[in-house]
Amino acid sequence: MTGPPAEGRRRRRDLLLSLVVPALVCLVAVVHTVRVDSSDLSTWSGAGFGMFATIDGETTRTVRGFVDVDGVEEEVPLPSSLERAAFEVAVLPTSERAERLAERWADELDLTDARVSVEVRRIAFDGDDLTAGTERVLLVGSAP
Repeated sequence: MTGPPAEGRRRRRDLLLSLVVPALVCLVAVVHTVRVDSSDLSTWSGAGFGMFATIDGETTRTVRGFVDVDGVEEEVPLPSSLERAAFEVAVLPTSERAERLAERWADELDLTDARVSVEVRRIAFDGDDLTAGTERVLLVGSAP
């Protein structure tokens, strides 16, 4: 038989343990919100809860490449070998990732005197009439 001090300690321990999970969930939500707002992280990624509130995700973002030769810009298809890198740029679009993708894209196309630009777009809705469109998240290019 346990005495009153042991019973009190058990209750405090149980109370503390019952608060740990909600506190961790709140921490994850706050960290995810900060990452989404500060770095355009897809709300469907990063262990967040935003997936329940938006359609913006890696499957609704597009990564496109453009080659600029002597001022003439043309869209070029993504080589299959770069699909994973493009997916990563779509999920967390940073200038550094997009620049590396643009450089690799130029290498894949064997371009020496052309510039490859990488653009990331996402679906956006007009706040007034809720018409769907796209908005640019990021645009970077490689050096020729």
